[in-house]
Amino acid sequence: MLALESLSFVLEHRAGSTELFPGVEMTRASGVVDIPDDFSVTVEAQSANPRAYIEFSAVSVGGRAYMTDFFTGRWRQVKVESLPVNLGRLGATLAGIIASVESSQAVGTEVLSGHETVVITGQIQSQ
Repeated sequence: MLALESLSFVLEHRAGSTELFPGVEMTRASGVVDIPDDFSVTVEAQSANPRAYIEFSAVSVGGRAYMTDFFTGRWRQVKVESLPVNLGRLGATLAGIIASVESSQAVGTEVLSGHETVVITGQIQSQ
């Protein structure tokens, strides 16, 4: 994975969720990563009280990070360390996730943005 220049991903919980911070649970994340540290990610989550759907996006380019505001949707510059999910070194994180995928298999190829890609599927334990 670390030999790749870029990748796209979708991380979806079939059951359960990942706590981003107290009261907010992530159910889905998708994005594109230019390895090692540039990324564009959209996160879908739910808040517990009041019960609400939350979606935000984060982008990191050239060492600068930007995130949409939870309430207004406007972009603002933030420190990478302040993002609700740890997206720093996302390429290495995704490599670790792929390494722990059970029953992974290449299911075909797909052309994305003019580049031939390999589609890999499998299941992973969320811990």
